[in-house]
Amino acid sequence: MDFIIKVATYLNNLPKKQFQKLLLIVIVSAFMVIIGMLYFIHSKSIEYADQIKKLENLSNKAVLILEDNQKMEVEALRIQVILDQNKEFNIKSYFEIFCQQNSLTPNQGWEPRTDELNERFDEILLSASFKSLTTEKIVKIVEDFYKKEIIYIKSMSIKQESEKKVSFEITIATKAIKRGFETR
Repeated sequence: MDFIIKVATYLNNLPKKQFQKLLLIVIVSAFMVIIGMLYFIHSKSIEYADQIKKLENLSNKAVLILEDNQKMEVEALRIQVILDQNKEFNIKSYFEIFCQQNSLTPNQGWEPRTDELNERFDEILLSASFKSLTTEKIVKIVEDFYKKEIIYIKSMSIKQESEKKVSFEITIATKAIKRGFETR
């Protein structure tokens, strides 16, 4: 309390001009402190808003990744069921029978090969090429492959040979369950 009385006495004893100067300095200083605090608060709020936006983007990406993962798990289970139902399926035997049934003679060199797809499945590919086919025959071949759920078309290319004939290259594939994942 003594301090306040001493300050009040000092201010009362000051000449008017000096008092106004001192008052102006105090007001300007207080104003500068308030402006500094407002600037600090504003810059921090912008920084936090940016961080919140980044977190929101990251959470949206995480949700999308989780949704994709869930879709992949559902697809993996669907494939697992198909493969469990067709345990004896052999793509080479299937292709030989398919060619006989459709009176097709593929060019040589259509042995299947296995590629590692992921930790759960391998992909078995069979590439074949045919010459002198009509477009109607190619459409029927593609339709027949689409009907067989365990087979899918990996790639396909058609080239014009003559006016009504085309050559056709196709890679069909299936998946195989890796050891240790047979019964999950």
